[in-house]
Amino acid sequence: MPSRRGHSRAGHLGTLRARIIAALQEFGPTTGAAVVRSGAAPAAISVPGGAIAFTSPSDLQTKVDANPSGTDFVSAGSMLWTSGVSIPAKAAKIWMPTAHVIDGNGAQIIGLNLGAGSELHGGTWINFGSVGGQLFHRPVMAGGNDPWTGPVLVEDAIFHDNYETALHAQCSNATFRRCLLYNNGRYGWGASLPALGAPIRTGLRVENCQWYGNNSRHLNTADDAGGNKVTGNTAAYIGRCWSYNNYGSGIWTDFASGQHIIEENVVEGNRNWGIFYEVGSGQVGSGGLANAIIRHNFLKDNANADAGGQWFNEVQVLASCSDGLAAGGVGFEVHNNYIDGFFKAIGFIDHDQHPTAARGMHTHDNDIWLRGSVSGGPAFVGGSKEGTRDPFAPAANNTFVRNRYHVTDAALLKWRWNNTALNWAQWQAAGNDLEGTLLVDA
Repeated sequence: MPSRRGHSRAGHLGTLRARIIAALQEFGPTTGAAVVRSGAAPAAISVPGGAIAFTSPSDLQTKVDANPSGTDFVSAGSMLWTSGVSIPAKAAKIWMPTAHVIDGNGAQIIGLNLGAGSELHGGTWINFGSVGGQLFHRPVMAGGNDPWTGPVLVEDAIFHDNYETALHAQCSNATFRRCLLYNNGRYGWGASLPALGAPIRTGLRVENCQWYGNNSRHLNTADDAGGNKVTGNTAAYIGRCWSYNNYGSGIWTDFASGQHIIEENVVEGNRNWGIFYEVGSGQVGSGGLANAIIRHNFLKDNANADAGGQWFNEVQVLASCSDGLAAGGVGFEVHNNYIDGFFKAIGFIDHDQHPTAARGMHTHDNDIWLRGSVSGGPAFVGGSKEGTRDPFAPAANNTFVRNRYHVTDAALLKWRWNNTALNWAQWQAAGNDLEGTLLVDA
């Protein structure tokens, strides 16, 4: 017979496993929003032995050029950084304790341009790009003009009070990890092609990063400014990040084909969209998977600029002109998110300013709090037809299934279908959330 000790150990492991499973959240981040917030910050770096010290950007450029590929370099201390360093090859690894402040002193430059195999660990990067600077001046770039390639790694770095975007990727296989980005003039971070017509980038990963207070210049949020923006990329991953109080978007992808994954993030208090999936499209060879997956995110009080404003600008999770059925795609999924607030919660929009239709959005198994007692007017969940295409037609295949809603009154018009505000009974009569749940507890 098994020993009593064996029974005790098995029972302990079973109980522990049950507790772990119980601790995982059905809605929002699986480990909880607090864990995501605490993990989205730079870690202390450990400089490898033998790293070559440098005292200025020109000194770093000289030493990178003179040493073999893969050499480690370490900053000697804080420094003014008024000339750019370009490392298209050499796979240099640059180490900077975050106590070392890299001050651009208003220089209109790319401070550090990293190519294939290069890494940046740490540093506090401030004050790059003065008034009148161009869009592409920034402290750090992952990948320059073609044919610069990845991979490039930037981790444990801080960027704040820069005039434009602080950290940007233009290559495939760029990774931003545990970076803190705040109070930058246009975006905290971004990713794009180096020029129109360049090959689409792939493999972007942004994880355990934190960004807030970006678009500090209050540029037009509907044009090109906010917390971040990703364009011209396929298969981007954004996970376990904390985005809050940005003037514009919290997380924004645009002209994005293929299977983006946006998961396990905390997104709160952003002026406009929380998660904005714009002009996403299907991709041939998707293997039966959704073309994007937006899951297990915590969203609260985003889209707070004007509760009575346009549907386009004020939805916590919005898919705009995103066609998940294009090119043989099978649609995209938005599921197991926690969404809470007084403003529009989740939905799609179709308009004629972009060449794609709003199709194939599958919204299921989300927990959605629709606070407040306002009825009528712009609704809180559903979609908006603002062009010549019809996102409500059965062929558009936009679906809402098994979502759970919290309201203050079951009679309120909190849903929108065929551009008409509906109550819960009417929403279900239109074929939505037939297995959904309505709770009057908000």
